Amino acid sequence: MSEGGSSKGAGIGTTRKGIRALCARLVRLRVALVALERPDGLLIERLLDVGLSVVAVHPIRSRRAGRGTAENAGLIWPQCDGADSS
Repeated sequence: MSEGGSSKGAGIGTTRKGIRALCARLVRLRVALVALERPDGLLIERLLDVGLSVVAVHPIRSRRAGRGTAENAGLIWPQCDGADSS
């Protein structure tokens, strides 16, 4: 994850070592809140262990929120799948 917020090319894997590196980086960047589509699992446990606040967001709601943000900014939101066509 770059300082600008993009995760492209981050190189942080889904291994325990990668999760530790991600948690350390989020703490170092003083991230206040992490929103994920999954409410449980190892990643959530580790984020909470290092003192980060975590909120679970329903996938369709996050997709709709992102779509609204993209529309307001004049951007085109790519269709990921046919599950949510609204």
